[in-house]
Amino acid sequence: TQKGLQMNFAFARHEYHTRQIQNDQLIDTPHGVIEKTLEVLLVELRCLKNIDSVDRRNQARTKSLIALNILQTSLDFKPDENLAENLFRLYEFIKNSVLNYREKIDDLIASIQIVSELYESWCSINSKD
Repeated sequence: TQKGLQMNFAFARHEYHTRQIQNDQLIDTPHGVIEKTLEVLLVELRCLKNIDSVDRRNQARTKSLIALNILQTSLDFKPDENLAENLFRLYEFIKNSVLNYREKIDDLIASIQIVSELYESWCSINSKD
């Protein structure tokens, strides 16, 4: 019925707005920005590995490189130089695996595992710490 469609649309719109507000609040914090960037990187690396569409792979490659740039430029070398240097090296490895994914699929697979672990670890950190 028409009324049922209107109610479903209203419910969907409400859910979308509720989730969007939650997402916006998450991204308003530096912690949230890194979390979202790692999430996007993980999704795009998986697409790069699994999707056959050339256009989608090119998009995944571009988004991955942008995410890596964000992560590298967000590193703070002052409090813990060793940690920042190690993360920078990991991001460089991942960047190279993105740039050479056709020739080095094993590096791309390793990069997916690395980002998955980084993402899980980052999500377990309280954003207020």
